[in-house]
Amino acid sequence: MKEEIQKMKSLLEMQMQQLRQETVDQMKKMREEHSLELQKVQQAWSRERDELFLLFRRWKNIENHRTEKLRRIDTPVFQEDSKTCNPKPAKDGVNTATEQTEDRHPDGKSDEYNNHSQSLCDPEEVQDWTHFLDGYIVESLLSQGGHVEVYAARRKCDDLPVAIKIMSRDSVMEWIQYPGERQAIPLEIALMKMVCSPPNFPGVIQLLDWCTDPYDVLLILERPEPCMELHYFVIEREEYLEEPLARDIFQQIVEAVQHCHSRGVFHRDVKMNNILIQIPNHQIKLIDFDCGAQVHGGDYSSFRGTSKYAPPEWFTKKRYQAVPATAWSLGIVLYGLVCAALPFHNRQETINGKVSFSRNISIGLGEMPKTSLASDSLQDSLSQPPQESQTALASKHQLHK
Repeated sequence: MKEEIQKMKSLLEMQMQQLRQETVDQMKKMREEHSLELQKVQQAWSRERDELFLLFRRWKNIENHRTEKLRRIDTPVFQEDSKTCNPKPAKDGVNTATEQTEDRHPDGKSDEYNNHSQSLCDPEEVQDWTHFLDGYIVESLLSQGGHVEVYAARRKCDDLPVAIKIMSRDSVMEWIQYPGERQAIPLEIALMKMVCSPPNFPGVIQLLDWCTDPYDVLLILERPEPCMELHYFVIEREEYLEEPLARDIFQQIVEAVQHCHSRGVFHRDVKMNNILIQIPNHQIKLIDFDCGAQVHGGDYSSFRGTSKYAPPEWFTKKRYQAVPATAWSLGIVLYGLVCAALPFHNRQETINGKVSFSRNISIGLGEMPKTSLASDSLQDSLSQPPQESQTALASKHQLHK
């Protein structure tokens, strides 16, 4: 009996020892697998950390590169021969609008922005735009946001005030081949070359020069002074604009947009903040073509601009056309002029399209925002006197319903 018990005890000990060893081996294997997984995670984390560090260092290098260049700027501007832009020639009648508004230029300096529509400095060959800006004195930072910085500066040769817009190449969404350029250029520059080609139009900000380098795209723009955004001009009046002034400003805005369309340019972001107004002559300037596109007769299936100015068909169909969408945004701007507010604040309000006024205004002026929102032709806004044209537009809209 003792022998049997001893054998059973020995067998149990062997089984326990075997089980213990299997458990140890299993735990060791699990530790090794866990260690391998942990090592993979650590390696992946290390790679991501290194990538983030490289991105951060590249960003800092770009910032330092840009800051250092601006710090060294203190001096002859690149002179150039004017080159005619030819994507779409000016249509008959554009000169008439120019003649009508030419007296709005202060001190009669209507031609001082005509000299620098394209740079002699070949954009493909610019490695550092420090020397490109040798002819300018940078005065202050006007605005900064995202990948864009805008500086106030003066051209040394004639003390002309200019704005220097610098944006990261990575932020440029579209490059296109433009006639006369060896390589593709940013769409914004191409659109500005189209609207700024002779004859000069006073209601659109002028592109004086431009270049690119491996990091940035740089534009030299007209900077009227003194001036401010139309949005702040209305705010400073505390309530709204007087009707004669609102009519005059709106007339100029429509003329500026018509000029753009006649040159084949769809601005796509006509709003109060993208319109400068000079003080005290109230000459307006349409600015910021970075959301723009070329005009065509079909539908646009992507939207770039400000949602509160977007037409209802964008929200309902995800499509819109150039002229009706521009007419809609003009109606929003006009409402802002006469009511110091926006008519719609969200998608549903835009789709409903109900316009109400917070103040008493004349019948003719009151119909202007409604008919601009309903109109599918910019020419209607200028083809007749304000009161008559608004009645005609309203009738036309009823026929379309």
